Amino acid sequence: MPDRDYYLKDDERLAKARTAYEGYLTQLASLTGDKDAAATAKTVLALERSIAEAHWSKVDLRNPVKIYNPMTPAELAQSAPGMDWAAFLKAGQLGGVDRLSVSQPSTATAVAKLVADVPLEQWKAYLRLRVLDESGDVLPKAFREARFAFHGTALTGAKEEKPRWQKGIDEVNGALGEAVGKVYVERHFPPAYKARMLQLVKNLLDSYGESIDGLTWMS
Repeated sequence: MPDRDYYLKDDERLAKARTAYEGYLTQLASLTGDKDAAATAKTVLALERSIAEAHWSKVDLRNPVKIYNPMTPAELAQSAPGMDWAAFLKAGQLGGVDRLSVSQPSTATAVAKLVADVPLEQWKAYLRLRVLDESGDVLPKAFREARFAFHGTALTGAKEEKPRWQKGIDEVNGALGEAVGKVYVERHFPPAYKARMLQLVKNLLDSYGESIDGLTWMS
């Protein structure tokens, strides 16, 4: 779900979202042939709630000083035992880093403890449903419909999905936006256009400067 509040706050709208989410997880599990899909969904939701409880609030995450916590991989491993951080960093192609910033140190510690304490089968169920959710748009129709029913209708109130051509454009923009933009600029934005825009911006800044300089109440 979008953030920790959806798991933790006692709010009618968020409670409905939780109910819809549990139904969605049950559907995903059922579509994979899980004979106890409802129990799997409850297990995964409980684990996600434990993870959410460890996460910081959105207010804390907006504090750039608080989320800047540089440390070495060895210091991370010492502060958050229970997780094979060397394997984790290597899998993320960060095996060679000698320093990193951990945005939420207490979360890292709590989640590492969950990794150590929660049975492997529960983690497998969690990861299986997470992969299905993330890949829902490219899976067979039943998965796509289930995903839209939750992420689209239940969370945002959307009545119908985007047509496939729009989804295709979104995928291209997400993966190749900069590259396609560069080609577009080369074809349709000659240097003369850029010079005109730069002059326009300069004129605006000069105008703002004159306006501000003329305001006696501004220091």
